Amino acid sequence: MMRFGKSTNTFSSIDIADIIKVVVMMKEMIAILIISVVLYSGCQGGISPMTFQPDPTPTPNVPTKQVVTTSLPFIEKWRWSGRVFTGSWYPPAVVFSNERIIIAIHDGSGKKIVVFDPQTGNSIWKSNEIRSLKSLSAKGNRIYVGTIRYAQAFDLETGKELWRGAEQPIDKKGFLYLYPVDEQLQVYDFGQNRLYLLDRQTGQTMEEITYPFIFFKKENLYYSGCGYGYKTACLRATDEMEGKALWSHDFGGFVHLWPTFIDDSIMIINAGGQLFAVAPKTGNIIWESEPHTFVTGVSVQDNVAYALRRDAAIVGLDPETGKEVGVIEMTPNRTIEDDGGYVTHYAIAVSDKFMAVYYGNSQELIVFKNVDAVGN
Repeated sequence: MMRFGKSTNTFSSIDIADIIKVVVMMKEMIAILIISVVLYSGCQGGISPMTFQPDPTPTPNVPTKQVVTTSLPFIEKWRWSGRVFTGSWYPPAVVFSNERIIIAIHDGSGKKIVVFDPQTGNSIWKSNEIRSLKSLSAKGNRIYVGTIRYAQAFDLETGKELWRGAEQPIDKKGFLYLYPVDEQLQVYDFGQNRLYLLDRQTGQTMEEITYPFIFFKKENLYYSGCGYGYKTACLRATDEMEGKALWSHDFGGFVHLWPTFIDDSIMIINAGGQLFAVAPKTGNIIWESEPHTFVTGVSVQDNVAYALRRDAAIVGLDPETGKEVGVIEMTPNRTIEDDGGYVTHYAIAVSDKFMAVYYGNSQELIVFKNVDAVGN
């Protein structure tokens, strides 16, 4: 028999063991209850609301970005903090459509898409997990995503799934990358050197094209690479009708998807951190930036090309000359230096009234409002 101090209460070793068993059982029941709630929540169909986070929670030891000076007509509107999906610089994981911001995130329970109202910062909807999500694009009232097995379309305002297309075999390897062009959705399978042209409204395959090292197709021109799919440092343009090679150029660094075309007379690309403005039909270099300067491609609005510079500054450029027309300086003035040898995602997207910039090192989506825009 065990006795504690002068107390008259006595407890046998059996009593103590029973008490311990009860405590353990209670802990297990609580844990099971918590897991059940989480699983139940995660299994619900449809879309779910997402609470806006006004205070960013960046990666540890990486300070939040702050505006220092600006000579562009933008003021900061709101921020969201979180991780967009990473693994490459391309294609972008932040896009605009119909004055909605669409991002592809990784929230710890899988890859999802989230749609924001750029005016208020409120999330309109968030999808359930989209397995093997790799590519995001949008046009009009449709959002398109690419996975390993299929292309998928969602309604921009409601999140309702509209169709799945370009479905692949169950043992498929390699992802599908999407780019909407007019009434078509271009679906690239770089591993198989294949391009599917889908009807954007129905997802029906209109044409299937096999072309070696295909990189991009614009009107009657094939742009092909010198290596595996989008991982290419050189581009070659070939006339589809005549099968005639028009030009070839080695840029010395991986070319980002997607090229940005301006009036069909200028194609702007980021290759190895350097911006190049190229004449699409001749391959002539119209202008180029300093090497290793930019961490995104360009997004063009009102004849200004916007890009995110390596020093975290947002730069406005004249797309015809490459001349700087304005800049938003940020502090800390660094980006990929914080990535520890693994480049995280950086993105920029511009609409009529807003600009959204994502910094991978501090994991912040910063949304700016255009003070010169009509209706602001």
